[in-house]
Amino acid sequence: MACFILCMKLNKLIIVGLATATLSACVSAKPEKGEKRERPPKREFAEIDTDGSGELSLEEFIKGAPNEEKATKRFGHMDADSNGSVTQEEFDSAKPPKGKGKGKKGPKGDE
Repeated sequence: MACFILCMKLNKLIIVGLATATLSACVSAKPEKGEKRERPPKREFAEIDTDGSGELSLEEFIKGAPNEEKATKRFGHMDADSNGSVTQEEFDSAKPPKGKGKGKKGPKGDE
């Protein structure tokens, strides 16, 4: 009888553990190919602004970027007043760069 009770408790623990693991996996699952997990822009800006100045320097922006050349180019597009730093307003108003083949084509196939 004691063995039966022990087995039942063990089964319950296993089921609860599996349910918890499954729920955790669902919550933290990576987005599928083609989907992007959006982060609020202000939170992202604050994470990049490591010195807390309220402006992003080029060094802060490219730090951790997978492609330094692309990040530098993107920074130049966001820096609307060309003062060498990007404010929260510039960051928020910057549009994502167009990828190849993603633009609207005109009547002659021009982008």
